Amino acid sequence: MLMLKPRSHTISQQAGTIRKGGFLMIKGNPCKVIEVATFQPGKHGKTKCHFIGTHMFTGRKFEALITTGHNAAVPVVIRTEYVVVNVSADGFLALMETKVPYQTRSDLTLPAEKPDVSARIKALYAEEKEFSVIVLGACNQEMIMDTKVLSDGS
Repeated sequence: MLMLKPRSHTISQQAGTIRKGGFLMIKGNPCKVIEVATFQPGKHGKTKCHFIGTHMFTGRKFEALITTGHNAAVPVVIRTEYVVVNVSADGFLALMETKVPYQTRSDLTLPAEKPDVSARIKALYAEEKEFSVIVLGACNQEMIMDTKVLSDGS
């Protein structure tokens, strides 16, 4: 995981419009919503949403109860794809953007929180396949989430 440059971390969105698969800040953590339940507690009570989400980077579960008409903080999530140029022995990756201006970076490491993704990256690099990694960033953090094979290397 790497810290990003400071910027607005969240935007406001009405709680009643947030759906499963969306993102939500729960207890100060950027989470992907895995379950939403809506209910009205009593005769004069307001409709509420019960959210269950998993932390985007650690997978830890969080819960929140928010009135449907109130605004909730939603993390600004940035998805970037990079072509893998090199994987060093200490786990750092040399990456190149897939879009112009094709800038390079070498500050991301194999994701310790996702051993299956790390193993896939090592295997694809060892097989000399051309592949990219998908990086998600939110709240001054970013992590490699998945891989994508671009060609078979033949």
